[in-house]
Amino acid sequence: MKKILLLITLFVFYSCGKYGCEKSQELLLKEHCNLIIDKNYNTEKSSFALGTLKIQGRNIKTNENEKFHGDRGWQPFAQYISIGDTVIKKKGEAIMYIYKKDTVVSISYENFCDKTKYDQNKVLKIKIRDSIK
Repeated sequence: MKKILLLITLFVFYSCGKYGCEKSQELLLKEHCNLIIDKNYNTEKSSFALGTLKIQGRNIKTNENEKFHGDRGWQPFAQYISIGDTVIKKKGEAIMYIYKKDTVVSISYENFCDKTKYDQNKVLKIKIRDSIK
């Protein structure tokens, strides 16, 4: 049993090499979200660990209700998304913005596959709106 678990673990880590990174980045760049949030499935008490970001809200442009089921890279930041926040993720960009009443939270995966440029400590940025000019 331990050998099987070890093999599975090794497979998972080695399958996420450069090709896996580029594929993930490609999928992330295709995503689009432009919602005023009315439901965050990741923070509901009844939800189990989702592994991906799943939110619902009203599209700012069309006023239609929509769901966004994003890549697993966004999921750790679900805790920053509250009801009434505006979440914007433009297609072709590796940045998601969460607009709150007094704060803007940005999550950036730019240069994610280029380890010489990517800095994990700069993924999450939180700015108080008074300081945004």
